[in-house]
Amino acid sequence: LEATALSTSGESLLILTHLGMAFEEQSALLQLARENLLSQEALELEVSRRTRDIRERESEISGRLIYAAGYRDEETGSHIRRIGMYCAEMGRALGWSPLMVDDIQSAAPMHDIGKIGIPDAILKHPGKLDTAKFEIMKRHAEIGASILASSDTPMVRMAADIAGCHHERWDGEGYPRGLKGSNIPISARIVAIADVYDALVH
Repeated sequence: LEATALSTSGESLLILTHLGMAFEEQSALLQLARENLLSQEALELEVSRRTRDIRERESEISGRLIYAAGYRDEETGSHIRRIGMYCAEMGRALGWSPLMVDDIQSAAPMHDIGKIGIPDAILKHPGKLDTAKFEIMKRHAEIGASILASSDTPMVRMAADIAGCHHERWDGEGYPRGLKGSNIPISARIVAIADVYDALVH
């Protein structure tokens, strides 16, 4: 029942209405809506948990690749981590989404992964390389891009762009493809700045 109190011409009235099936239907709809909201919240929590798990796996894979390359290259682990953090900060400053910021933080440290394919005689050569040896050293960009190519994972695709293009220059005088200006992927431009900055301040 639904009760409605009225006052008219000095008389008080109480109107009782038998809701019947309409009330039952409304209650059922409200209960269904509540259950749907609870299910949606549970799904969102599960999606969030699985996304976090995926990000952690991607980060671990990135770290292990970098660790493997580190056996051959003398760049310090702290330099690699700093580059990831610098790039993440630059992504935030550019208004990137949290997912893209996470991607560049994991992808940026893989910029020199291609050095794993450079002979020790050149990679560990003391002092400045001659022109022929430097040409071989420059191949690390293409090797890195090749190692990371053809992935369906956004972070790995970004890492491939970075590895292949972080030695390109705004004026087109970089390598390996001589890309110029905004033709260079922005992720690679960010890493190039972070890499030089870290080398200068440390």
